[in-house]
Order: sequence, then structure tokens, then C-alpha cells
Amino acid sequence: RFYQPVAVFAIEKEGIIEFTAVNDAIESVDLKVNISISDLKGNLKPVASVNQLITKDTHHKIYELSTTKLASNEVLIYEFEASNGLTGIEHFNGEPYKSLDLENSQINMQANIVDAQIIIELSSQALAFYVTLECDEPVKFSDNVLMLQPGKAQTIILDIESDKLESALNSLTVRDLYSCSL
Repeated sequence: RFYQPVAVFAIEKEGIIEFTAVNDAIESVDLKVNISISDLKGNLKPVASVNQLITKDTHHKIYELSTTKLASNEVLIYEFEASNGLTGIEHFNGEPYKSLDLENSQINMQANIVDAQIIIELSSQALAFYVTLECDEPVKFSDNVLMLQPGKAQTIILDIESDKLESALNSLTVRDLYSCSL
């Protein structure tokens, strides 16, 4: 599947950030959404926890927040979990990224070959936006273009032909918005 059938979006309209849940799944889901304000180091201040039934083939406005609640160099982080097992984490930034005083995210990448796959664990010391993995070999990543939060490692699985495992492992590169803006 190219898209995730249950998702949450934050959209700014006239000074209000509206959180909307979309359910394109074949059944209704109970959805839990946790919304926090974060500084660029990743320190979270909880704002709201929303639980709502999202009927199939619909979208629902589930929460709203004034843009005045976000100070300079703060972003909204929102995580969701649906009763069908789908999860997600996203962020909302009310100002251009170039105006943020980004922290050095200090991304740590641990990669190992396990059962003819490369298992990659990524972690960071500060918020890391638009984290991407690159490889010199033709590969399939289980996920790519991520946001990392301090203390919350993410695991990526890389599928590749077994004769190219070592070459792929040695050519892995990780980038994020901070490292690309230096």
C-alpha cells in the first residue's frame, strides 16, 4: 500500500491549528492522539490527549489549538495510535524551517546484518527533521524520511540481494535537515 489508511494532519487556518483524522480503512477505528509542544532539543510539554471514534471512509476534526500557543523555535509533535494497530508521529511547524535555530541532532546510526537483511537503529540527541537514509546499492527501506526524537530510537529494515549486503552496509549515509543546512 502506498498510503497509510489512518492518518492525522495538522493544518493552520486563520490562526488556528486544526487536527483532522482521516480513516480510509475498511472499518471504524478508535483513535488516540497525543499532542505536545516541543522545543528543538526535544523537551515535550503535553497539550492534549484525544480519544475519538473515527468512522470508516471519513475525516473528523478532533482538536484545535491557537497558533499563539507556539513560541519561536517550538513545534507541535503529535503521535497517534488506532485500534487497528496503525500508528504515526508527525510534527507541525508554524514558521519556515530556515527561521528555526536548529540544534545539532547528533544522529547515531547502528547497522548490522541479520538474517540476510540490514537492521538499522537510528537515535538522536535533539529533534531531527526529515531524516533520510541513502545507500549506493539498490535497496528497499522499510521506512524513510523520518522525524527522530531524543530517547526514541527507530528501527529501519533494509532489504537487498544477499551478495550486496556488505557493500550496502558500508555505503549507508544518514542525513537530516540540520546536516543539510550547514
